[in-house]
Amino acid sequence: MILDTLDKALRRNSALPRMSGLRRLFRRGYHWVFSLGGNGLHVRIGGALDARLPAVWCSRELEFYEPETAQAIQAWYLAHPGGRFVDIGCSLGYFSCGVGFLDPNAEILAVDADIESLAVTRKMCRYMQVPDQLHLILGLIGSNGDAFDHPTSTEAIERTRLRMDERKPTGDIAQTGYVGLKTGFTPDQLPRYTLDELLADFDLTHDPPEILIKCDVEGAEWAVLQRATRLLESGKATILLSVHPELLPEFGGSVDEIRTVLQRAGYSI
Repeated sequence: MILDTLDKALRRNSALPRMSGLRRLFRRGYHWVFSLGGNGLHVRIGGALDARLPAVWCSRELEFYEPETAQAIQAWYLAHPGGRFVDIGCSLGYFSCGVGFLDPNAEILAVDADIESLAVTRKMCRYMQVPDQLHLILGLIGSNGDAFDHPTSTEAIERTRLRMDERKPTGDIAQTGYVGLKTGFTPDQLPRYTLDELLADFDLTHDPPEILIKCDVEGAEWAVLQRATRLLESGKATILLSVHPELLPEFGGSVDEIRTVLQRAGYSI
């Protein structure tokens, strides 16, 4: 594709000097020109996940974004085509987008507590071949759910759709931010789920399902695992878990406790 070739020669050319001032001057026009094709620009996220993203969010740095995670996702989907992907702490949706392009048959749950981040994720994934495979869930995943009886992913998806229709987030990266268990939102403002509640409508008794969970929640990972007993004991999920030792004590956890709960469930680390 001509635009891809030109983009590779300009933005992705490591031999060209950065010239940040000149880049800022021409960025808006560059993005406009490279949006004319209507199907985004090619980016290999983390050097492993081929995707097409809106030009405004493409950068050379994405080629080096969390390469270990990107490579692990790629390897897992080559072995488990059609598996479910649960992206807890999806942020801007890079990995959800990468999975969508890697496997059009994957069901993707992109979970975040920041509604603007979910709006960015929706835009980030706009060029996926099967847009309906992406489901957005607004909420906090922790050791306590909210007042709703037996919430499931289906109900959470619908509640998120209604909340986004009501609040109309812009999808502007400048408006995104970190929202965590200690941010102070009430359940009425921001739903809370346990992981077992959220995935209660996943049948874990038969083969498949195969589930890949990527969890990056800035220290609240112990709170997530505390109420994931059903999921862990099923042995159906592979987990890519970002552990933050310096932040864990803020949420009452530790590396040793995480290691113990996973090993007791039969996981190797």
